[in-house]
Amino acid sequence: MKGIVIESPGVQRFVDLQQPSPGPDEVLVQVRYAGVCRSDLELFDGSRPPSHRRYPVTPGHEWSGVVLESGPQARRFRPGQRVVAGGILFCEKCENCSRGRTNLCSSGYSEIGFTRPGAFAEALVVPARSLEVVPDDVSLKLAALAEPGACAFHGVCRAAIKEGETVLVIGAGTIGLLAVALANHARPGRLVVLGNDSARNQIALLLGASHAVLAGPDAVERVRELTGGGPHVVIEAAGTPLAVEQAFDVVRPGGRVVLEGVIGGGHRSCLATDEWVVKDITVHGVMGADRASVRGVVDLLSRGLLNVLPVIRDVLPLAEFPEALRRLREERECPPKILLAARSG
Repeated sequence: MKGIVIESPGVQRFVDLQQPSPGPDEVLVQVRYAGVCRSDLELFDGSRPPSHRRYPVTPGHEWSGVVLESGPQARRFRPGQRVVAGGILFCEKCENCSRGRTNLCSSGYSEIGFTRPGAFAEALVVPARSLEVVPDDVSLKLAALAEPGACAFHGVCRAAIKEGETVLVIGAGTIGLLAVALANHARPGRLVVLGNDSARNQIALLLGASHAVLAGPDAVERVRELTGGGPHVVIEAAGTPLAVEQAFDVVRPGGRVVLEGVIGGGHRSCLATDEWVVKDITVHGVMGADRASVRGVVDLLSRGLLNVLPVIRDVLPLAEFPEALRRLREERECPPKILLAARSG
């Protein structure tokens, strides 16, 4: 089969690979679509933390596909079934897994596309316990957004939005836009997006935002005006020091802040923790997605309640991975998500 291999930072090849065989409790999946993420760019550049990468590796942790073959202990998955999975793998046995926090599995970090072969290939092997079946009437292109959708779902669940509350999403990239679509299901009083790209802000409005504010020196004051003094909930999905600062600045007393973005680069924010205390706010950090969040997104997709196709910008052939990275690195005025197509359908 064909696939992408990142040999080392800055070195990638489109090569012939040996098609893997599933182990006893694994499933061989034919990849249809795989999303390109900024984490893939970090993997290529070598800026991803050493504990969260392994070279050489086939990247690709956001994907949809069709079952080809199942191991003897995974016969519940039949050839032809459409499936997706979260990226972070889990053991089901440790304390965190038993509490449902599979994204924090204590057996050690392992993730498709970073420490084991991923979906930028024509097929991949996945533990059966990680897979979720997608109905035949759900577009596989749309289903490829299940993994980032689950990350956004996890954050929105932690926010515990109550009907009528005001909500701010900072950042209009993939996670931010998906968070807007998911937060809209909670029927907030006002749902505001703060982004630095007018085109992506317009997509946020299509997905359910009531107002879009373009980043600038007066952006925080504009958000305060729109939310009656500050939002009850802020979901930070930009992953920049400024976005984190804005989140704590604008949230109203007694509110909640959910941090979805990762700043990276060893950056440590100097946050005014006294302000947290005086405001009496609740802060949630969100690491990836647990199994319940993947299932939650699949359920919404199955019921036709999460049509987020506007998030997808383009579909490129698998061999054009370098072009996808170039666009991700250089272009902003467009929908954020590029998919690679191993096969059409």
